[in-house]
Amino acid sequence: MLNYSVTVLIPFYNPGKYILDASRSIYSQSYFNWKMVLVDDASTDNSIEFQPYLDDPRITLLRHSYNQGCLKVKKQVSK
Repeated sequence: MLNYSVTVLIPFYNPGKYILDASRSIYSQSYFNWKMVLVDDASTDNSIEFQPYLDDPRITLLRHSYNQGCLKVKKQVSK
């Protein structure tokens, strides 16, 4: 049987509670061979501070110091 790995990329800017909802959805999946990459495009709403899953080694957080826009962020995370 093949053991596939799934990587979920989530770029965001000021998502409020929606980033928690998105990450909780992935975290609660029954399939455990996944990684999640969160890309904070210089959010100003402190939403990532309420992310309880950051201690999980499957989750990577990338933070930008200035807003680069959706297209640039998508290009970065797809590499």
